[in-house]
Amino acid sequence: MATVRAIIYYSAEDEIIITDITDYNITLSSTPLNSNDTSGTVGDFSITFLRPYDPDNHINVRGPSILEGKVVHFESDFGSVSGYVDTVEARGPAEIVLQCSSNASGLNSYNVQATPLRSSSLEGALKYYFSLGISDQWVNVVVDPEIADRGIVYPGWSGELWHHLKMLCAAEDIELVLGIFGTVQARPVRKRNASSRNLTEVSVRTDSSNIAQSIEVYEYNCSPAVGELFYPRGGWSEDVEILSVNAGEYTEQSIELAGSMETFQEPQMYDFVERDWTQSSTYTIVADDGFPVPIQQWRDSGGLISFELNDDFRTMTVKMKGATGIRMDDGNKATSFSLALSSDSGGSSRYSTLRIVGDGVLHDHENKLQVATGIPEELTGTDVGATIDNPFLFDRERVAKAAARAVKEFSGAVLTAQITATEVSKDVGIGSEGDRIDIDGRPFRIRETNYTPGVVSINLDDDLIHQEVEDALEGMTYQQVEDENEGLTYRNVFSRGRNYGNGP
Repeated sequence: MATVRAIIYYSAEDEIIITDITDYNITLSSTPLNSNDTSGTVGDFSITFLRPYDPDNHINVRGPSILEGKVVHFESDFGSVSGYVDTVEARGPAEIVLQCSSNASGLNSYNVQATPLRSSSLEGALKYYFSLGISDQWVNVVVDPEIADRGIVYPGWSGELWHHLKMLCAAEDIELVLGIFGTVQARPVRKRNASSRNLTEVSVRTDSSNIAQSIEVYEYNCSPAVGELFYPRGGWSEDVEILSVNAGEYTEQSIELAGSMETFQEPQMYDFVERDWTQSSTYTIVADDGFPVPIQQWRDSGGLISFELNDDFRTMTVKMKGATGIRMDDGNKATSFSLALSSDSGGSSRYSTLRIVGDGVLHDHENKLQVATGIPEELTGTDVGATIDNPFLFDRERVAKAAARAVKEFSGAVLTAQITATEVSKDVGIGSEGDRIDIDGRPFRIRETNYTPGVVSINLDDDLIHQEVEDALEGMTYQQVEDENEGLTYRNVFSRGRNYGNGP
């Protein structure tokens, strides 16, 4: 058995080595494969040890609190994990408890703004996203060469970084796994298997309570855009809203863009803009009577129009201050102004002339793919079990895969497993998160592990895929399959092991 110890990096030149450890608890997770699943943490651990006997030790000289915020490397029975000391608790005169977060804890960043990536590799995208939450050079992401050069087109987004990284992993069939000494590995799923030796107290549970008639998945249909029209979506139509402001009034109005825009051409005011104009950012201004206001007169009379891209990259704020003192053809003062032009001689019919051209990623957020689960309405009153909004599902292939996984979740007979290993071995250890374990002829994927001295507890999700079902049936006739599964429903069959008869 390896020596259990903690190395605390007190300074660049000094470290504290702790070996008198009485207890520890490590909890690690794998990232989900289902876009409707948001579970999984960045990992944390605790270490309980006895105060050093040496009176000159930093802990005794300055007190245990000097360990807070320090980098810690912990070597347990099950492998090594690195991170930061969050809190220090002194329990009586002898015992000290460190609560630590993993080296990936910076990924728990909130209010993150990520620009659209119109042309990038998966490795470039991951390193960019990591930089939004982790500035410490001690932490870096190592991307498996098999996936590093995969081409991607991602929209911009804002929100919690770790939540979005989990959605990215689900969309790309990859997983993030903690490494030692500040690394986080990004690798393909289903590339590693853990042995089921020395695993005791195995239990498999079937849950048929979460059912629905269908699921929905937003289709983003992303495409890179340089110098493209982002407003109005698809070009001018009669449905495009006309923005207006009263004389002397200040307003801010939000417009929705046709995707995620990174940069834009500042709109210029003109006297005339055609309905089908798409080449540049423009607008015109008309008064109450529908006739254009000359550019210089608008400015001299205090009129102002400005544009600001919002943090979500998908909307823009148009700030308008109406001019004062401008007279119309009939001699009366104009009381309102619009970003429009008249489409008839009388000025009563108008069309919007606001155009925004920029660079970024064009995408939809209106179309949804709806997929039936096969559960009839007489069994459930829930029509749509989930509506998946994952911005990293940028093409139909990814959308279809996400839909298939969510359908499985809401079609009943969802399998999970729990395992306890009471013997310390190399079969399961730190870094096994995401590995597959065969239980009675059926593959399960490790989702969460909890390590304590001599014992590891494991939670797993069913990971049987269609190809494995086909492989299990290879060589069998239709009659053999029918005889093997006589009297069983589709859900009964799907809940069994790959070996058909050895399953749970």
